[in-house]
Amino acid sequence: MRRIRTTLLSAVAVCLSLPLAAQKPRLLRFDEPVQRLDTVREADGAVRLRYAFTNISPKPVTLLDVHTQCGCFTPSWDRKPVPPGGRGVVEAVFDPKNRLHDFSIGLTVIATDGDYRKFNTLKVTGYVVSRIPEEEIFYPYVLSDAFRADVDAVGMRRFVPGDGPRERSIRLWNRSGRTLHPVYASGDRRLRMSGPSEIAPGTEAVVVYAFDPRGSAPGPFALRSTIRTEAGETVVEIRGLIAEKAENR
Repeated sequence: MRRIRTTLLSAVAVCLSLPLAAQKPRLLRFDEPVQRLDTVREADGAVRLRYAFTNISPKPVTLLDVHTQCGCFTPSWDRKPVPPGGRGVVEAVFDPKNRLHDFSIGLTVIATDGDYRKFNTLKVTGYVVSRIPEEEIFYPYVLSDAFRADVDAVGMRRFVPGDGPRERSIRLWNRSGRTLHPVYASGDRRLRMSGPSEIAPGTEAVVVYAFDPRGSAPGPFALRSTIRTEAGETVVEIRGLIAEKAENR
């Protein structure tokens, strides 16, 4: 009985060791596989990076390919075999054009020693400062001296008979340089507005519009709402359509 148990334990040990034995050893060791650029200014143009490596296998190793996750990160490399213990480098150019804020982009290096292939993952991380002020990117529409906005009008789209109230919003950015205390006026009993009572300079405010179509005549509508502040009056139009009848299903 003891002999059978010993044989079984030996068999289990052999089975457990097989996956480890079957694992292929690494071919390359990169000095700095993850590089951090911290802050990159889009206006300064492309940044060049070097990923140096050592061939840690007993045979010459060739880099077959380097795949990139983004067209903004372009790799280049030498396809000549690197001897055992030899050094090589993967170069890459990061182009921050039209990028904004945090980024993390990878490269996959495929290498072979002639017997098998092995993969290495490289990465670059950082933060891009756009050449265009952020408020112009996120709030492209100038509505008044007081506000920029993410849209030039609030779209309610299409109502059909039986539809109840619908809410839509607009994001405003205080461009006036001073704290504003808005007063909201919808100009129509079917339209309700809500928003903050105070908006600090250089900050965002979300104004919510709720439109109730019940009792309205069919056809397109465009309602004029106003936001009065110390910097003047801002007009926001609310647009939509009330259908005569529901769609056939």
